[in-house]
Amino acid sequence: MRARRVRAARILATGAVAAAFLLAPQQQALAATVTVTRGVTVTHVTFTSTSHRTVRGVLMRVDLTVPGLHLDADSPAGRLGATRQPVTTIANARHALGGINADFFDVTTSASVFRGTMIRNNAPQKTPRPHWQANFYVTSSGQAAIGVIPFTGSVTRPATDTRAVASTKVYSMNTPSDAVAGRITYVTPVLLNPLALPLGCTTVLGTTVAGVRTVQGVLTGLRFLPRLGLGWWGLAGCGAGGAWLAGSLQPGDPVDVALDFPSGRPRAAVSGGRVLIQRGVAYTDPARPTVDLTTRNPETFACVSSDGHKIVLGALDGRSKASAGVTYGELTSYLIHLRCYSAMVFDGGGSTTIVAKLPGHTSTSVLNVPSDGRPRAVADGLFVYRS
Repeated sequence: MRARRVRAARILATGAVAAAFLLAPQQQALAATVTVTRGVTVTHVTFTSTSHRTVRGVLMRVDLTVPGLHLDADSPAGRLGATRQPVTTIANARHALGGINADFFDVTTSASVFRGTMIRNNAPQKTPRPHWQANFYVTSSGQAAIGVIPFTGSVTRPATDTRAVASTKVYSMNTPSDAVAGRITYVTPVLLNPLALPLGCTTVLGTTVAGVRTVQGVLTGLRFLPRLGLGWWGLAGCGAGGAWLAGSLQPGDPVDVALDFPSGRPRAAVSGGRVLIQRGVAYTDPARPTVDLTTRNPETFACVSSDGHKIVLGALDGRSKASAGVTYGELTSYLIHLRCYSAMVFDGGGSTTIVAKLPGHTSTSVLNVPSDGRPRAVADGLFVYRS
């Protein structure tokens, strides 16, 4: 791994143009830049933070106005719950030009269980959390943005001669924690098993034929969500949600499940930890008011221009003599000097990784120095592609 990082550093340095930009009085950063492809460059940076500590990292600049360039989210094997993998493995499997790690995840399991949304290749795999602002997404028109992604869902069984219409809210897609909390989540084949459920839960299983959803079974007392085959779907709920499912749906019932994005469904979306910049100024994200803002760590971030066409994906190293890392406050100051219109932070620490397919290479290389000494297996990432 060390040899690969050295080779990557040499390639970045060869023929690169040194540049300097002013961060604050008497604070400068030197950059060495190489072009990955038209519209994508990577830059090694070294700068002095606002606390007078040396920080090193890598920036990947992406110009979405270049034809064929696009961003997409991804997870190991394209499935929720697959075994976590390093960013390089995910990128190489999808032939990405480069990318970064993204959302926080459950470190107690080797499965890719991340907290927020996943919309990949225009298809929702896990819906966004309500009012959660730390989402990076690409609109249907191809512009990047950071912020809340509105979502609404419902399940409705039409009235019959003997039963009144029944309808209730579907809180999410492929989010078992919502089922455990007494809500209803819609389950698709992209979700792998086994996923444990407590007592008192109900799972409705159904099929879709010619666009019509039909209930095939109503199962109570299941202790896990089964993996579904193609053409199958499920509705899972515990507590109040489970009681509604058990009391309202029967095998043979036709149902309508509406999963809507009122502001438009994004082409791609992935979540992170906290919004740091909004409309060009520092922003205090209310979604996680108790987060520790003072710990200095390696950090991964995304920065978006006001028109949504220019993107900076970044990884700042830390926990070493060569690079101290940053607090969220120091990162915010750095993002302001990068002239981000909006910016957010992803999972940091040992997860912080940025990769790119350098000129002459057939696969991606790790460009930063992960604090674990090697790239950590992560749950998802944000990647750059050329179609």
